[in-house]
Amino acid sequence: MELLKELYKIYSPSGKEKGMRKFIVQWVKDHCRNTMVSKDAKGNLYITKGKSDSYPCLCAHMDQVQRLHSADFTVCQTEEILFGYSPKNKQYEGLGADDKNGVWVCLKCF
Repeated sequence: MELLKELYKIYSPSGKEKGMRKFIVQWVKDHCRNTMVSKDAKGNLYITKGKSDSYPCLCAHMDQVQRLHSADFTVCQTEEILFGYSPKNKQYEGLGADDKNGVWVCLKCF
């Protein structure tokens, strides 16, 4: 769950996925052996593991639809439920779970 929480903390609205991209590349370098990371002109990441003529493909997008992300945004956990919250504003805020959950699945598969 810690990796998922880390992903939720990264603010990545459409067109501003640089922080998410940087996190993914570093996480792969730190946790995955025998992997290769490449990036295309649009910023899409392609990560392969090992050498093969073909690979299974998992896809996820790095941006999120939520625009509200306060400076004090935090990820809270109550038992198995995670939610975003701003203590200063005393309000819930979106986690960007559309598709940080997908990014999490992809990373866990490595």
